[in-house]
Amino acid sequence: MVFDDLTKPQADVSADAQKYVYDRLLFDTEFSFESYREALESQGFEILEAHNLSNHLRLSYLSLAERTPKDTPEHAEHYRWLTNAYIETAKAVDRNELGWGLFVCRK
Repeated sequence: MVFDDLTKPQADVSADAQKYVYDRLLFDTEFSFESYREALESQGFEILEAHNLSNHLRLSYLSLAERTPKDTPEHAEHYRWLTNAYIETAKAVDRNELGWGLFVCRK
């Protein structure tokens, strides 16, 4: 089995992370990278590979912020908000408030 998922490295997150990441994505989880490993192993999976891809997540959101349309007057306010949300998401990764893990497992 191969799967990836967003992780929550720490239970307490800043108000900005809550607003721009967790509320925006309608996402919350109790799983950190480490607790995913433990949960998989407790269900009998052998973890062949586990990769913390949080830095890639950070770079992806910064790339999205750069690519968000800037010359669309009709939706300018929304795109400004979205650009800021992408930047705040990258900051949440920097603050260890959001992560991304990839697991390759066998049962």
